[in-house]
Amino acid sequence: MQLTVTERVMLSNQYALLSAVDPDNSAYYDRLQRIVQEGFELHYAEVAEQICKDEDTVSDAQCRFVLDVLSVFDAIDQAVKKHGLPEGVAEHSARFSGFDGNNEHNLMAYAQFYCRGRCHESRFESIIGENFEYNSHCPMTDIYDRMLVVWKGVSAESKHDLSVSQVASICAARTHPDNR
Repeated sequence: MQLTVTERVMLSNQYALLSAVDPDNSAYYDRLQRIVQEGFELHYAEVAEQICKDEDTVSDAQCRFVLDVLSVFDAIDQAVKKHGLPEGVAEHSARFSGFDGNNEHNLMAYAQFYCRGRCHESRFESIIGENFEYNSHCPMTDIYDRMLVVWKGVSAESKHDLSVSQVASICAARTHPDNR
């Protein structure tokens, strides 16, 4: 990693401020400040260790996918509260399971950020709950993709006021077609 002189000055000032406002961690911030002030390129990785790598960033499309998944489960939850769980639909099929921490960690991290962030914490409160783990421990994107196809086929005015049969159809899509 390379840093320009301007970037190094800005980082140095940031670390000086952090050291002043967080005295318990001042030794850590002082070390990082010295690394950027002195231009110790070998140690620049320490400066960036809290920043995710480019390949781990969450794209706009991935963020929208997570929000769509959360929205479909919110719509299912509202319909189940209104009409009850459709006959033949297992309770776990109607619940958001999270994302796989090993293979979908960026999606899991965004779901946590969005749901636990100050601005949005109450939007999906009914499907997340206080102690929700977010880690499904198995890949979920293919399952959610199938469910979203069915949900997106519902008319726009019905998407957030699902009928019992619509909930049943969306939940049925959770099961792979080869296993139905």
